[in-house]
Amino acid sequence: ELARILGVKQVIVPLAAGVTSAVGCLTAPLSFEEVRSLPAVLEETDWDAVNGLFSEMERFGYEMLLRVGVTADQVQVFTSADMRLLGQIHEINVPVPGTILGLSSLPALEKSFHKIYQALYSRQNLNIPIQVLNWRLLVQSPQAKVRLREESTGHGIGLKAAIKGTRKAYFQAAGDFVDCRVYDRYRLLPGHRLSGPAIIEERESTTILGPQDRASVDRFLNLIIEVG
Repeated sequence: ELARILGVKQVIVPLAAGVTSAVGCLTAPLSFEEVRSLPAVLEETDWDAVNGLFSEMERFGYEMLLRVGVTADQVQVFTSADMRLLGQIHEINVPVPGTILGLSSLPALEKSFHKIYQALYSRQNLNIPIQVLNWRLLVQSPQAKVRLREESTGHGIGLKAAIKGTRKAYFQAAGDFVDCRVYDRYRLLPGHRLSGPAIIEERESTTILGPQDRASVDRFLNLIIEVG
């Protein structure tokens, strides 16, 4: 129902959706972010002080990653700064070109800030000075390569084998309780297609198909729902 309200046309529901986030947590790259506050108008920034902060943060980040087994040649470094127009309350995070900055870095920093500001607020204020509040440095290990297992097609194995029974469920679009087929998620195979209204049950979660929804199972056992 929420998908319909938001105008979403397609929803992907992975198998074991209730615990899939744990997979993302376990495969996310190791990273450490450091932040140092050094407020100043961008044009009046003490670049030697900024470079010193970046050097300090980078050294700490490398030490942390090396301690957990990441080799030095695998470490990726990303730098950014929290900036705002002077006098404003909210700052925006802007990418920074490297860890050694100086007066020659000003044009690139200003351009990046105004580009992001324009994207966020659909306008620019070129006559107001830019203020930097914080300098940030993120060190990160390489992204883990995840290879999902593909399942064999379910063609030739009837969808009826996945039906557990029927029960009524209330749908606002129908304005009443409607008879729904109940499916066993673990018996749905690649190539299977089903129509709503339906209830798809598994141990971790339950998926509901509205009366006008359609769904199919892909080779990774994801449910691809076309919202009616």
